[in-house]
Amino acid sequence: MWLIGVPLVAFAGGIVGFFPVFTLGLMIPIFLVLPLSLLSGAWLATLCTGWVANLARWGHSRSRLLAILGVSLIGGFLALLPYWGTAWLINTLYWPSNSALIGTIYYSPYLAGTIVFVAITSLATWRLRLPMQGGLTGELRLTLLLLVAVPALIVGTIFAGCNLTYCGA
Repeated sequence: MWLIGVPLVAFAGGIVGFFPVFTLGLMIPIFLVLPLSLLSGAWLATLCTGWVANLARWGHSRSRLLAILGVSLIGGFLALLPYWGTAWLINTLYWPSNSALIGTIYYSPYLAGTIVFVAITSLATWRLRLPMQGGLTGELRLTLLLLVAVPALIVGTIFAGCNLTYCGA
């Protein structure tokens, strides 16, 4: 459960957090949506893996959710670099972006980066643990704060970004 469950939960949480925001790219500029989708994926993957690890090792140690979130965000940024590099290369060479091959080349670095992102989040969850002291009320408060703050940050960023750039309506 520990070795297989945490990466599976990281992948599921990352995908569930990533895709609702990523689909906004149909109406909102992709340069705004991609970082927000990675933030959302890192946020949900952190919460999912942190709590699975907490419940699996209830009496021994607890997850450091903020540290795991920070490492997950770094992993998300590292996953974004190959995507931006490929997009720059395609735009520099003036390849037609509507072909299936270019679409595959365009999105495959991001999918490969997702695997790296899941691995980084899983490793952070395994490594960033503290001895159990007291209850998990601090983690519950932090989880509730993140459940409110991150969606508000995403909506606020989209609203501000659409006021500065053109967004289809």
